[in-house]
Amino acid sequence: MRALAWLRATCPEDKYRDGATAIKHAQKACQLCQSADYMAVGALAESGNFSEAVQQGKKAVDLAPETEKAECRERLTLYEKKEPYRQPRPSDKKP
Repeated sequence: MRALAWLRATCPEDKYRDGATAIKHAQKACQLCQSADYMAVGALAESGNFSEAVQQGKKAVDLAPETEKAECRERLTLYEKKEPYRQPRPSDKKP
């Protein structure tokens, strides 16, 4: 559920993104884990709910493992500018 939420919220290909579906998958993941999922925040931004994405993004920074806190902060900066996060396309990555 978590991976589906991430894909539907952040995929660089427009045809695979769907904010409403991403939220459903994220909510299910949170229910199954019985906790908040710091990676589910992207679904809120993709659906256009930036105020909630910012609020939850701040919590996400606290919940994320140390190795992922910097990335969570970068995404939070996007949400504060009312921009969703997009994963880079494989062709965008530097060798």
